[in-house]
Amino acid sequence: SCATRESHHPMQNPLLNTAADTLPAFARIKPEHAEPALDALIAQNRADLKTLLEKNSTPSWDSLIEPLEEMGDHISRAWGPVQHLFGVMSTADWRKAFNACLPKLTEYSLELSQSEPLYHAYQTLADNPSFKDFSVPRKKVVNDALRDFKLSGIALPEKEKNRYKEISLRLSELQTKFE
Repeated sequence: SCATRESHHPMQNPLLNTAADTLPAFARIKPEHAEPALDALIAQNRADLKTLLEKNSTPSWDSLIEPLEEMGDHISRAWGPVQHLFGVMSTADWRKAFNACLPKLTEYSLELSQSEPLYHAYQTLADNPSFKDFSVPRKKVVNDALRDFKLSGIALPEKEKNRYKEISLRLSELQTKFE
């Protein structure tokens, strides 16, 4: 990675300091901030997910879905500005940054969608008697997630799961080249 020393320091990387209620500091975001920010956020999310699943034997909306949404928001608040700046500027440096990040983001997304512990946590939540009292939108979130796990090959044998992952990564690469 061609990241500068500055981009590794979280206080100086504007992509790591975007609060949910503020706009990104577009003028301060540079291509070299993208990959270190995404690497840091994915690593943090992986650690948070591991902790979340280990201590969550009876998942609830508050103990499972809300923290997962928060993790997704952290990625979106960093990746959204990168996508936008790549789209409007499309310089060689932004292309390089975007192309370095996209496979990592795709792999992370596939990791989540094929995570058996995460799938089982959603299934446990759906099987809990309290699920019948969830609001319609909350039920839809859980049921859609379970559907998405199945569409992402959660039930496939390991060999086919790996092939699905290879195809998805290749598709991501081809989409980037096409863009």
